[in-house]
Amino acid sequence: MKMARLFPSAGGLIAASALCMGAAAAEVVVDQVNVSFIPQEISVFPGDTVRWVYSSGTHTVTSGSDCTPSGLFDSPLTIKNTEFVWTVPATASGTVVSYYCDPHCIFGQTGTIRVGVEHVVTQTGLAFSPSSLKVAPGDRIRWVRTAGNHTVTSGADCTA
Repeated sequence: MKMARLFPSAGGLIAASALCMGAAAAEVVVDQVNVSFIPQEISVFPGDTVRWVYSSGTHTVTSGSDCTPSGLFDSPLTIKNTEFVWTVPATASGTVVSYYCDPHCIFGQTGTIRVGVEHVVTQTGLAFSPSSLKVAPGDRIRWVRTAGNHTVTSGADCTA
């Protein structure tokens, strides 16, 4: 893992990108097609939503593996319940969430949700909290501005 040191910007009117200042929550759509979930594997971050969309038959979206529920979520996916939406909780950060269709699990109707790690850095006054992070490839850093005009600039000792 790399250690990222965080420094306040030393002047200049450099606009920080929206990606650095905070990413909006994303939505990933998973289609139920026959006895499959398409795509079968997805990657998300805490705060994102997963939307399963019904096409035909009688199905469920049930968290768990080996056809055994974990209790995280369980919803019908039928003509009367054509969508199920799950918002990824912060507690799922860095985990893998397996799920399946209860009636069709033995036929391989399963899926996997890989939840990435999100680090939140908050600017307060002229400081960032936390002041350093250990991050891994694929982690996401969300910067939160509390007040004033500030930038997020990579570099060391106030040199971009």
